[in-house]
Amino acid sequence: MKNLWWIFDQHTPGNVRVGGAPDHRNTALALASAGVEGVIACAKCHYGFSYYPTKVGTPHPNLQSDVFGGLLHAVRDQGMQCAAYISFGIDGAGSEVNPDWRRVYADGSHDAPGWFVNVCPFGSYVADRLLPQVSELVSEYRPDGFWFDTMGALSPCYCKACREAYQNEVGRKLNQDEPDAETGQWRYARAMRLLGKIGHFIRDLDGSALVGFNQVGSLPYPEGLPESVSVVTLDPETTGPQTLRVSLNAAFGSGCGRRCEVMPTIFQGGWGDWAPADPLRIQTAAVSCWSRDVVLVAGDRLHPEGRLAAPSLPALQGIREILARWTSGAPDSAARVIADIGILHSSSLTAGIGMSQFALDDPRVRLLPVTGLHQLLVDAGYAATVVTGERLDGVLPSLRMVVVPEIPALTASVQRLLLDFCQAGGRVLFLGGIPVVAGEPFAETGARIREDVCLDHGYLTAQDGDEVLFRGQIPRVEAIDAVVGQTWIPAFDALPGIRYGWGIGPSSGAVSDLPAWTRRTLGAGSIEFLGAPLGSDYGRNGNRVQAEWFGGFLTASGMRARARICGSYGNAELVLLESESALWLYIIRHDAEQLVGDGRYWARSTKTPDEETEVEVEISEPFRRDSLEVIAGEKVAESGNGPVRIRIRFKRPFCGLRVEKCDPANK
Repeated sequence: MKNLWWIFDQHTPGNVRVGGAPDHRNTALALASAGVEGVIACAKCHYGFSYYPTKVGTPHPNLQSDVFGGLLHAVRDQGMQCAAYISFGIDGAGSEVNPDWRRVYADGSHDAPGWFVNVCPFGSYVADRLLPQVSELVSEYRPDGFWFDTMGALSPCYCKACREAYQNEVGRKLNQDEPDAETGQWRYARAMRLLGKIGHFIRDLDGSALVGFNQVGSLPYPEGLPESVSVVTLDPETTGPQTLRVSLNAAFGSGCGRRCEVMPTIFQGGWGDWAPADPLRIQTAAVSCWSRDVVLVAGDRLHPEGRLAAPSLPALQGIREILARWTSGAPDSAARVIADIGILHSSSLTAGIGMSQFALDDPRVRLLPVTGLHQLLVDAGYAATVVTGERLDGVLPSLRMVVVPEIPALTASVQRLLLDFCQAGGRVLFLGGIPVVAGEPFAETGARIREDVCLDHGYLTAQDGDEVLFRGQIPRVEAIDAVVGQTWIPAFDALPGIRYGWGIGPSSGAVSDLPAWTRRTLGAGSIEFLGAPLGSDYGRNGNRVQAEWFGGFLTASGMRARARICGSYGNAELVLLESESALWLYIIRHDAEQLVGDGRYWARSTKTPDEETEVEVEISEPFRRDSLEVIAGEKVAESGNGPVRIRIRFKRPFCGLRVEKCDPANK
């Protein structure tokens, strides 16, 4: 399976000619020749217009041919699947059919007509508008699935239907947008009931149809999904370092337990423009997905006339080239994705303790501890994954360590899994804080926090003796039945609780009695606490020496990874797969992007695939030395004997190693 789909975004104002000069056949031929397996075609857009002759919705006012149907039939003629895109939370035309469908904000206002209008799916909109259109599409076209663009549909609404439902179900008046656990849990429960209802409705019509809701089940919304939702669609932020964002989402998707798609755009500025991104970005995104058995869904636009537009062609050519290169060295079908370090994610981080902030605002602003830690581990050279507590038991067997990055709360079942993991020899490291379980701090750490904040920044000593700065709120920790491994070096003349300036104060050079790292032995493993809010600190500042320090810290404290990239610091990422007999190491380069605008927003490619680099990989797992196979690169040097260091030269965006495993005694 190639794990390659293509999505056509198509939001077109009513005055624009749509489908006037379609070329569905050549569009399908171009997609098929690039190895695309399936297409998501627009049936209804944010304007609320349909791109086929609907009888239950609102056809595009300037629709001149059946664009959706023509594309569906053309791609099927080439052996590809076709799913229907439906804008779920935005429906400008629908809001004019029935103004009561509009989402009402806390101040009683709603979106003005004539453009994208947010609608409320919790009233009569779904039964009277959405589901009849789904039935029509199944009856007329029988698409292979439905891809709903959720787009804020689960956000708070104060329409009459929502206020009455809250009063009837909760027994009090619906308040304004304020964090409240009872209201958040109500929002979450009704949202999942709604998605489950839509999924079952589709399954009853066509039991084989794929069903997915954009962003739901993603990093910003990591909560569990109804059984009837068969696809998790991860739509990364279009600002920031794009290849790393795709990699983060692919790492999360690899352990989500169902079909997972990651959808990067072929545009430099994301979905908001026609300026094309360099094909190298899509190539890097592709191998980031394929190495983890995640579906790449390349985000594109269909020309209003109903054909491929010019920016699509170089993107397709780039995908064709990288697919051929990947296929020649792809892992066996029996290989599974593994990792040495797992980053634990929780809805308590993005939705608050007790779901108090579910869908209340943009949860991505609270993701920094996870995204920052992922980038830190990439920079430090480790193979890492991201997993929620609900999926932890399926991922734990491959892990050597679990890191809990500033997570506010954990469930009792996750606590039990972590403790069993430690008993069996694993390491659990809490960063920046100790989460609560059923309202009480996670007691098994052997440490407790005495005060909320002790220092606003501090220093720790690296293996080479240098002092490394850590920013953020550093708590006062007391070791109960844990060993103190490191203590803080305060800033010069710093006093606990006094704001020095978040990194302005130089090191005092004097080690204090304030514990920074504690470690408690638990069975064959350990449970540890590091007082630095390392994930959010690295996410904000990208302090390179922290990556060096963390790698040295883990090694010195007993971490034995299967493999690790040495000294790359962000230029390359390691992904591991294994079968019963072999181990694959894929090295993905992330060094070809530059952030432009004000230095933080849009990412553009600045280098070409032809530029070579050398990377050194350390392999600690025993393997047959004569079995080493280099994929899409060449070996420059090999040294050592358990661990073995191999230096590889290769071009962008990736290379790989394959080795046959063996028992340590027979290496």
